[in-house]
Amino acid sequence: MMPFLVLATGCTAGILLYAFWARHGMGIRGEWAWGIVREPRTEALGWPILLSGLMVLGLAWAGRRGPADSGRRGWAGVGALVLALFLLQMAVGGLGRGGNVETVFASFPPANSYFLRALEVRDTRGYLKGYQQEIEQGPFRVQLSTHPPGSVLYYVAFLEAAERWPSAARAVRDTARGWAPEEGAYQIPEIGRTLEAMVQPEQEGAAWAAAVGLRLAASLAAIPAYQIARMELPAVQALPLAAASSLVPALFLFSPHPDQLFPGLTLAFFWLVLAGLRGRSVLAAAASGFVLFAGLFFSLSFLLPLAAAALLIALARARAPARGDFRLGLAALAGFLLPVFLFYVLYDHNLVTVWRACAAQNDEFNLHSGRTYWKWLMFNPLDLAIFAGAPAFLLFWSEWGRVLDRWWLHGEAGRPGAGGHDLANPGPARPQDSSAGPSDQPGLPLLLVSLGVSLILLNLSGKNLGEVGRLWMMVMPLMLLSAAGSRRRGNGGLEPALLLVMITLQLVQTIGLRMSVDALGLFFGSRY
Repeated sequence: MMPFLVLATGCTAGILLYAFWARHGMGIRGEWAWGIVREPRTEALGWPILLSGLMVLGLAWAGRRGPADSGRRGWAGVGALVLALFLLQMAVGGLGRGGNVETVFASFPPANSYFLRALEVRDTRGYLKGYQQEIEQGPFRVQLSTHPPGSVLYYVAFLEAAERWPSAARAVRDTARGWAPEEGAYQIPEIGRTLEAMVQPEQEGAAWAAAVGLRLAASLAAIPAYQIARMELPAVQALPLAAASSLVPALFLFSPHPDQLFPGLTLAFFWLVLAGLRGRSVLAAAASGFVLFAGLFFSLSFLLPLAAAALLIALARARAPARGDFRLGLAALAGFLLPVFLFYVLYDHNLVTVWRACAAQNDEFNLHSGRTYWKWLMFNPLDLAIFAGAPAFLLFWSEWGRVLDRWWLHGEAGRPGAGGHDLANPGPARPQDSSAGPSDQPGLPLLLVSLGVSLILLNLSGKNLGEVGRLWMMVMPLMLLSAAGSRRRGNGGLEPALLLVMITLQLVQTIGLRMSVDALGLFFGSRY
């Protein structure tokens, strides 16, 4: 794997050079580009570098201790990982122009229109009842007009909590304002206008709490990632995979933003889908349907995980038919439709027509966006490499090709023990027992193939002409998890030391991009 490591290091360096030297933004000039930071805050690098180093050392120490398959030890490692990721989120978030003040600034336009709209909501039921009319007949606003109401209601929940417990909200505000920001950050005109929009101190406290909650949600994505890895690997191997999958640059660049909720929901969805198929669990199937509903309540982008899951199930059952799938399908459908029905009955909110209206608005936006299909067809893979991380991108597509090569060209998918890449029979019945015989359950290699096919088809469809660094963020952790896990299941394996080097490269790219790319557009057009 040394050639891969050299290539990954070179690509990481190339992406960072591109970010630092792209004077007109990262993208296609005249159509769309991510903003560039002109004066990086190098003086704020201390904490991100220290926490990154401690994380890598901690993972190396945990790996040297040997198998840790007791439930208590395994979950202690996951808890430590979530805490480390959250602290890293906060530290990396301080690398922007305004330091940690950007945490609350990111709740407002141009980065985010949801919180500003939530400030105007006085009656949740009335807001939901008139939502379709608002997005169809009201002024067009890209974020609000093309998305279901989930993101706005996320902020409404924090505003209502602040109104109920004003003293706690003010305490949060005062504590957050005490964090050491960049000198004079509160006097930056854009931030000053943002703070003036909040007429009560409690509202600023709600904005801080909601923003920190989004970063916590991004960190908690490591839990379902660990659960997926544990289906086929021992804890000592699953923990670094969960860490690696949580260190995609996009999770730290679009921070804090409601999109940070999506990777955790996506991972939870696939964990439940796999648990339902492998364990014939009706409860897991129903829960997967509910999680899919939760994702689509925030964004139609969750059609991508749905497509990948449908392909995964179809391929798995084509190679290994199983009884009881109809019952599992009904349970998943019930888990999805029940909240749809409840929203209609309780709030007079027809999600089916809302989804249709959002799709129509998105199509209308794409039609008049002025973006060229063939240009974005070629640039989107680079955008994916930038925001997923060069090591994750390279490992995913190299492993995807390798698995397909074994499956179709060499016919190894149907034979037990075929290099560890049998799509329908991915591995041992118990992750801690490598001598166990093959099972007939779908696993990481099949997930890898399904996700790769879905991404290729989505790119060819032209539905996402730009911004895939954000729009596809929900599956980026899954890319690295499925590829590294599939590779580790194979005879060649993924050496622990190599995985640690990949994690280090992911961290380097994350910190470098956070210093050089204004992904949320906070100060786009202003002089740095």
